[in-house]
This record gives sequence, C-alpha cells and structure tokens, in this order.
Amino acid sequence: MAESIYPHVTGLYNYEPPGKTHIIFLDTDDFSNGIAYAYDNKIEIWTSPLEFELRGSHRWLQNVMTHEFTHIVSIQKAMRFGMNIPAAYLQWIGYEKEKREDVLYGYPRTLVSYPIPGSIVPPWLAEGIAQYMFEGATHDFWDTHRDMILRDRILNGDLLTLTEMSTFGKTGIGNESAYNSGFALARFIVFKYGEGALAKIIENLSSPFGFSVDSAIKKAMGISSEELYSDFEQTLEQRYGLLTEGIKSNELKGRIIVREGTTNIHPVWAPDGERFAYLSNRDNDFFSQTDLFVYSLAEGRSEKIAKGVVSAPTWKLSGDVIYYSKKSRHNRQGSRWFDIYEYSFGKEKENRLTKGLRSFSAVMLPGDSLLAYLAVKDGTHNVFLINLNSEESEQITGFDDGRQLFGLAYDPTNSWLIFDYLENHFRNTATLHLKDSTFSNLFATTEWDERDVAVAPDGGLVYADDRSGVFNLNYVNPLTGEQGFVTNVLGGAFMPDVNADGNVVFSLYEDGGYRIAIIDSLQFIASDVVGYGPDYFTRFANLPGPMKESNDSEANSYGDTFTRMFLFPKIMIDYGTVKPGFYFYSDEILNKLNVFGGASINLTQDSDLFLLFEFRKFYPTVYTEIFHLTRNVSESTEYIVYDLDYDLKFRLFQWDAGIKFPILGVNEIKIYGSYQNFREAIKERVEGQFGKIGFDYYIGKHAGINWTTEVSRATVDGDINPSNGFSVNIDLRRERDDFLSGFKINEDYSTLQPDYTEYDFWRLRAGAKVHFTIPRTDKWTTTLHLQTGWMSRTDVDSFFYFFGGGMPGIKGYPFYSIEGSRMAIASLFFRIPLIRERHIPLGPFILQNINLGLVGQIGDAWIGTVSPKRSVGFQMRFGGFSFYNYPTGIAVEFHRGMDKFTSLDEQYGRDVRTYFTLLFGF
Repeated sequence: MAESIYPHVTGLYNYEPPGKTHIIFLDTDDFSNGIAYAYDNKIEIWTSPLEFELRGSHRWLQNVMTHEFTHIVSIQKAMRFGMNIPAAYLQWIGYEKEKREDVLYGYPRTLVSYPIPGSIVPPWLAEGIAQYMFEGATHDFWDTHRDMILRDRILNGDLLTLTEMSTFGKTGIGNESAYNSGFALARFIVFKYGEGALAKIIENLSSPFGFSVDSAIKKAMGISSEELYSDFEQTLEQRYGLLTEGIKSNELKGRIIVREGTTNIHPVWAPDGERFAYLSNRDNDFFSQTDLFVYSLAEGRSEKIAKGVVSAPTWKLSGDVIYYSKKSRHNRQGSRWFDIYEYSFGKEKENRLTKGLRSFSAVMLPGDSLLAYLAVKDGTHNVFLINLNSEESEQITGFDDGRQLFGLAYDPTNSWLIFDYLENHFRNTATLHLKDSTFSNLFATTEWDERDVAVAPDGGLVYADDRSGVFNLNYVNPLTGEQGFVTNVLGGAFMPDVNADGNVVFSLYEDGGYRIAIIDSLQFIASDVVGYGPDYFTRFANLPGPMKESNDSEANSYGDTFTRMFLFPKIMIDYGTVKPGFYFYSDEILNKLNVFGGASINLTQDSDLFLLFEFRKFYPTVYTEIFHLTRNVSESTEYIVYDLDYDLKFRLFQWDAGIKFPILGVNEIKIYGSYQNFREAIKERVEGQFGKIGFDYYIGKHAGINWTTEVSRATVDGDINPSNGFSVNIDLRRERDDFLSGFKINEDYSTLQPDYTEYDFWRLRAGAKVHFTIPRTDKWTTTLHLQTGWMSRTDVDSFFYFFGGGMPGIKGYPFYSIEGSRMAIASLFFRIPLIRERHIPLGPFILQNINLGLVGQIGDAWIGTVSPKRSVGFQMRFGGFSFYNYPTGIAVEFHRGMDKFTSLDEQYGRDVRTYFTLLFGF
C-alpha cells in the first residue's frame, strides 16, 4: 500500500521525505485512529477498523495509510526551518520582590512560554488535503455521510467560518466538521484552480516570514482567503439549493421524540414495544461519549441506564435484562477492550459478562442463553457465539481478508443472522445461517450503501440506503415483493428497528446531530423524488477493488532506531537578564527510549542545564534526571577604610533516578532516589589583593515513593474549566541532609572547613483536587483543592520548611511569608464560562473560551501554633490556539490576603497580589 501511493503523493508536492517513513501498527486498544509525526517521519496506525457514524465506510488500512502519508509529505514540505527545528520559544519568568535573606530571588509570579512554530498549517488545510489525497485516489472520497454533514450545515445556515475551520476544540460534530469542511474546500480549490494550487499553498507556507495561511493562498491563487471562502460558500448554497428542491416539497421523516444531545443512535425496541433503548451523548461534550438510555413512550422521558456504552444494545426476550458493550480495562498498563455487559432492571445492577473477548455489537438469540457478537483480530472482523450459561465463546465465521462487519440482527423466520460487511467501499448486507454457518449475500451492490437491516413482524426488511445520494429508509418484503422508500429526509435516516405493531424507530440526522424519530405506519414514496435522484449512485461506478496482494520483499527483525536530534531555540527573560539557549530532544521510534534536555546562559555566565532520560522497554519505566544551575552575583561593601568586593558563585546540582509503574491507565507509582548538592564559591578583592573559598552548603540524599492518579471525563474545555473528576498526588520520602551551620578549624591541617548539621527525617506531601459541575447551570463549576505537608522532625533549619504562599499556595501572600514543618491549605475555586466555543482571531491567537473565577483560600504552614491565613481572589482565563495548532492558556489573577501578620520582621497581608501566566495550558 505504501509503495503504491508513494509516487502520487510525493509527485503532487514535489517532495520526498528524507529516508524511509516508519509505519507502526498498534493493537493495544479497541481504538481506530492514525497519527502522523512529520518531524519524526513516522506514522502510527491503530488496526481496529473505523466505524464512525459521521463518515462512510472505506477499507480502513488503505484509507488511513494514504491519509497519514499525505500528512507526512505535505507538512514536511511546509516546514519553515527544516526538519531539525520544530519550534522556537519566547519565555519570561518574573519574580516576587519578597524573599528570604538566604535566597537570590523571590518565587515566580509570572510565567510565559510562547512558540514560534516551525510549521503553520491550519487543520482545515492539513486534514482537507489528507482526505483529498491526490487525483484519482479512491481510498477515501466525498461519500454520502460527508455530503450529509455539509448539506445540513448549508441548509441550516451553519457553515463553519474559515476561522472556525482553523482550530479544533469543539463539541458535538464540531471537530469532524473541521475535517469535513476542509475536505470540501480542498476539493473546491482543485475544481476551480487545479490540483497544483494545493501544492503551491503548502510551498508558500514554508516561508520563514509567514505566520498565517492567508498570504500563502494569495500568492498561490491571486485571491484573498476571504474571497476564496465567499466563493466557496455561495457555490455550496447554490448547489444544495438545487439538489434539495424535490426533497423539500416531498419530505417524509416521521416525528422526532428525542432531540437532546448531538448523538442519539442505535434505537432498539424492548419486547413489549412500549420502550426502546438507545445511545446518546446528552450531558457530554463529544460525539463518541455515548451512554445507554431507555425511553418510555407512556412517560415520554428517558432514563440513563449505563455510562460509556459503545454499540447497539439487545434485549432479553423477557424484557427485564438488556445487553450492551463498553470498554473495560484489560491489563495493568490500562489498555481498554470491548466487553459485553448486562443490566437487570429488577436488581438495578450492571454485571460484566466477558473479559478480554473484544466483543461488541451483541444480539440475543432465541432461548435467552446465546448471544452473537462481533470481535476483531489482525484487522478483520468475525462473528462469535457466547453461551451465557457456560460463558464459553465459539467463532462461527472464518474471514481473514481484512473484511469489516457491522450491526448484527436476527431473523427468527429464517433462523439467520443479518449483518453489514465491507470489503472495499459501501456496505453490503449478508446472512449467516446458524444451522450450517452458510454465508449468503442479501443485498450486494458495489455502487451504493445498504446498512442497518431490521426485521419487521411481517417478514419484511427495513434498512438504510443511499443510492439517491441521501440516506433514507427502504422497505422490502422478500415474500410479497413489496418494496419502496419510507422516508425522504434532508439529512439522513439510519439504524431502524421495528416493533410488533409495525412502528419504526430510527436515528435521523438533522440540524447538526442525530435525533430519534418514529414512523407510526409505513408510507411508500416514489423513488424519483427521493434524495437527489434515483440514479445519483452512478457517479461511484467503476471504483477499483481493494488491495489484497502481498508484498514479497524480505522481512527483517526490527532494531532500535532513533529520530534525528531536534533543536528548539529559546530566548528567555529571567530576573531581568536575557538568557538565550535551546532545548533538544530525540526519541526511539517505538518510544522505548527518549532523551530531552536544555541549556541556556546569560552575559553574567549564569547557566541552566538539564537532561532527562527515560527507558520504556520493560513494564516499569526507568528514568533519570540531572540538573545543573549556576548563578553569579557581585557585591560591594566597606570594611573600616577599605572597599571590599565580592564575587559570589552558586551552583546547584541534582540527580534523580527511579522507576515508574503505570497501573490501569489512571495511576502511576514512582519509586525514586535523589542526590542534591548546593555549593557556594566566594572571591574577595581588597586593595588589589584577592582570596577565594568554596564550600558545599547543602548535601541531600533522598529516597521515596510517589503515587498519582487522575480520573475525569473528557470535556471540550476541561483544561480551562475542569468540571468533573479528581486527581490525587501523595509523596513520601526519607531525607538525609547535611546542612552548613558554620565553619571549624581542621586540627590536623589548621585549615578552615565547613561544619554541618545532620538532619534525618520523613517528609510527606499530599494534594487532591475534586471538580464538580453545579447542577442546573450552564457549566458553572467548582474545584476543591486540598494540600498538606508533614515532617517527622520539627527541630530543623527553616531551609527545609514547607512554604505556603505564592503561586502554588495561598496566593494572597508571598511564597516565603508562610513557612513551617506542618502545612495545610484548602482552596475553593468557583468558575463561570463567559465565552465558550467562540472563535475570535487576535493576531496569531484564536480565542475560544473565557472564564471568570473566584477563589477563596484558608490555611497555614506552622511549627507550633496554627494561625490560619485567609485569602480571596479573582481570576480571568483565556483559552484558545496560537498559530492554529498550539494550545494556549492565558491567566490573570488578583488576590488579597485578608489577615495581617508579621514574619521574619516583615508585615504581610491586606495588599493585592497579581499573577500572570501564558503557557500551553493552565
């Protein structure tokens, strides 16, 4: 596959990657995706075939391979500084003016790190050309699903603007619409300006002085991006206006009964015909975050039954138990595989039935003891049966050709399973006779899609069909020969099910989401007014077949291969000095080992050096971290009648090493050791004479264990406004420290030498955050943050104390103002979204979210008596993306300490303290 597409993709962009592109296949999770690392020159592909209700069906590996390799070539072509420099950074650290006498600077109160990217390709362009691929490519194309999403947006006046298409971070179908609209715009550019225009835009983006796509479009096509978009929008409005004239005058869509949420799919009637189960993402942000609901016709409302359900449910014939699939944790590393669960309405309890079978799309068979289900291995689906009594499974199909299966149903009249299958493009429908495992085609065309077959009480079949260019429900009765379309919709009709009374419940795509609708009685509509027309499918004629032949080149065992060494130049403003430097990074292709480090220095020869190393070949990750920092300070004083000048040099060296264990994907245990050495050198000058001395003033040897866990549900604004879940961090370490207490005379040599006090104690530090959404509000949230610290000894130098103020503590007071061998802080954050999912361009920054926050804090760090300090604050958070793809979080905070107190002869409290951060998050 890779060799066949290589000349077409590289030829279009007149560019070949430097060396082989590494392609890595993963099967650790039941997950379908691909990702291209353009700078690493590698592609990762999860092999489970894609089933996504917002896209049509195509042969997975051929589709994803071409898509990701197009990313590799086009993004490498657009690189502005070559393959070795992915980005540069502008950084600034500002400090509190308050500090201890034994430290050089106060604690940071301003943190800024902003990128200068090495490539600037907006998502609509990157994804649009990756889906377009190249002229004549048929591994993906503008299918009925893609057309449905764009048509629906145009008809509802909701086409994404060019700015909205230029970032992700959207709810519902928003992220997929960025892909979809980008694909449509790329096709429009090719249609009007030729395929070469795409290559010219990409080439123009490689200019080191361009920071947006606008100038690249202007140079490539001679028009502005606004003119291009306006022409694109007008063309779509005219096209879909003409194509849907017949539908609008002959619309037939039933009655909608479930609207809430953007994903309402897979409705299945209960045996009594008075209820149906369905999946919905209501109360969730993303399209695929579906839970299981049951809707009662009598009560007219839905009840949530189970969270995280991912395929169509099936009922026990008695109606008191329902079966479904969801992802379970499969191993200690946190891999998640599909398993079958049951929910008993009588016990109101969920029970897991399978473990590690990768089972989904279950359907109940007569007798209530057998379930049929689908499972995937090596990129191919097969049908299995599980005996619910013995919990033993049996594979009853033997496909091994990359075939994809979808949507099991059972026909009691013929005693066969019905399912959709895909070999190339367009789903066909087949039957599997349970008596002899005979496979037969039921509907098999190569030019349009049939899917989601449901069996009616009269033996007829209702299914979704897109031959007209629009998915509608079709009915056919093999016994009577009666057939015809029973819907004619502007969006799309899918996933029907029929109860004993002949009522059809189905999923209707309309106005940006899937709704649940019901047809009370079947009415046939003439095929010549359905969709765009009865012959619309002919545009997909003569597509080439799937690639199945093997490559006969010799295979070799993999040997460790590293990426090139990447450099990230940076300029930092630190304590008022300019400190240029760089980061560097290299990774083993399979992520078994990586190296990350950095260096910077200013004109006074203050240097910052660090090196991080991780080795991931075994279950535990082995790591080590090394830090080396120097600071140079000059001071002057007067001794009697002499001027004394001092040059002070401080050096900090720290080495950490340990192992990290992932546990169930949300926990990490770290066992570590640490060695620290802080050294000071003094050079004194007086009347042309000088002397110098150097000594270690702190030597620390630590060993400890750390546990972290984080559990939350993904939300579109989870970074700027965390609304659910919790995180915990607990660190326990043994410290053995030597700390300078003075100097003494070495009796053997009559020389001055340091005199150390030894401290040996335990230190415990723990923190927890819990996030809540306030009921009946529009995403108003609260966060409770608890911090505590404890030392087994209190008779230690204050150098070792906990410090409870500043940015990480009680923000109404300076960092060093609150200190002690015990610490406890409670913080309550209350946040209100002011703007959510907006797209406001501000130079290279696209603003999406603004939050207003109020903060209340109370706590103390103490030695003997606790004296709680209170603080109240106000924060503004601004979230979005810079240069299209770099997440950006800006926070401005004002805090006031409510209590006045004196510490170290200084008075604190009752003043306003400010903090500012501009980072990649919050």
